Amino acid sequence: MKETMIRDMTKGPLFRQLVTYSVPIIVGNILQSLYNVVDMLIVGNYVGAGGLAAAGIGGLMQMLVMMIGMALGFGGQILLSQQVGAGEKENIRRTIGTLLSITFLSAVALGVVGLVLTDLMMKLLNTPAAVWADTRRYYRTCCFGVIFVYGYNGLGSILRGLGQSKLPTVFVAIASVLNILLDYVFVARTSMGVAGAALATVIAQGVSFLFSLTYLVLHRESFGFDFRPSSFRIGRRTLTAILKISAPMMGFTLVMSLATMFINSNINVYGVAASAVDSIGNKLFMVGNCVCMGVYSGGAAIIGQCFGAQLPERIKKAFLMTIWLSLICWAVVAVFLVAFPRQIFGFFTDDGDVLAMAGKFMLIETLMFLGVALAGGPFALFEGLGRTDLEMWAGILENLVVKVLVAMAMAKIMGVYGYWLGMAIACFTTPLCGFAWYWSGRWKKQKRSVVDVSE
Repeated sequence: MKETMIRDMTKGPLFRQLVTYSVPIIVGNILQSLYNVVDMLIVGNYVGAGGLAAAGIGGLMQMLVMMIGMALGFGGQILLSQQVGAGEKENIRRTIGTLLSITFLSAVALGVVGLVLTDLMMKLLNTPAAVWADTRRYYRTCCFGVIFVYGYNGLGSILRGLGQSKLPTVFVAIASVLNILLDYVFVARTSMGVAGAALATVIAQGVSFLFSLTYLVLHRESFGFDFRPSSFRIGRRTLTAILKISAPMMGFTLVMSLATMFINSNINVYGVAASAVDSIGNKLFMVGNCVCMGVYSGGAAIIGQCFGAQLPERIKKAFLMTIWLSLICWAVVAVFLVAFPRQIFGFFTDDGDVLAMAGKFMLIETLMFLGVALAGGPFALFEGLGRTDLEMWAGILENLVVKVLVAMAMAKIMGVYGYWLGMAIACFTTPLCGFAWYWSGRWKKQKRSVVDVSE
């Protein structure tokens, strides 16, 4: 097997490897968030505040489905990283086939479920009557594109698991550029409204998926997977190993999404302006969060390989370096949020009520980003070692307990701003849990489960 796509990160300059692996992911994440932001920019300028609210609520509903797929991909990515570190070539091939198969099946199932439960989810979110129809069209259009989202995210997870982070960025760039162009055509140049923004995203993701699949099929010898039908057999033990990692992440994602949706439903009660501010804030949060995600994804990949190769000291260094790099990224983002709140919101809308809330909201958003940045090291450690169960329990504590209780309590004092401040305070829960586990030293006693290739 030619191993030109498999990158060994168990030795060599650690900082350079973290940066060179993380930066393409950060760029890819920003590009992916960019076309979500462009959706909001074009919708806000050509449809209005109502369109912003509809796209924001529909996007929040879609986020639940997307994050489940991302958790599934992360499970395969972490397993592959550990197998690369341990040099298990046959396991790598089996994991790729199993991950691609379950990704396709879950995408079809969740797309259908989303279509069936559209109205129920909208009711649970207290969707304003004024934007009900637009929200419904937006979300239902997105449901038809789930298979494309899962497809190129799954292929990207495989490449990142093998130590490659540049190629997935290229495929995301294709989707981003096409999405921006189609946004302008469908929303600005026609009367399709928010449904046009959703359709642009679906088409862009479909084209990107086809590009990435074609590339990998043409270069299949470089990573040892032949794409024959027999290679897509789902291995029972391999599937169990993937789900052992990804199921807790799905639980964490579900809890986080439900808590966010609950708080969002309460924010929507304050009217269209508050809902629009929340929608813009969610998009901005995605941009800042994608930077932190890129850093801790790099840390998790290195820790995963080092765990497979049994290198505890290098794991420790990767953990600490991930934290510092995350904080540097947070500082850069925070400067822009605090210095230019109205200007940033002004890109999305000229609504006076929305702009009047921008300054105070951005201060809270900056605090929220700090909590997310501090969580980078713990997330990298949890995921690299495959201890996503700890990530799930920290997430449950953060979202179901701290986020909901603190947000509800703060709202009684500060109104709608209390919900946002409560969410920001809750973001420090996972860092505290992660640091406590790291300082306990229990991570050094972790043992890796090896999948039996004879299944």
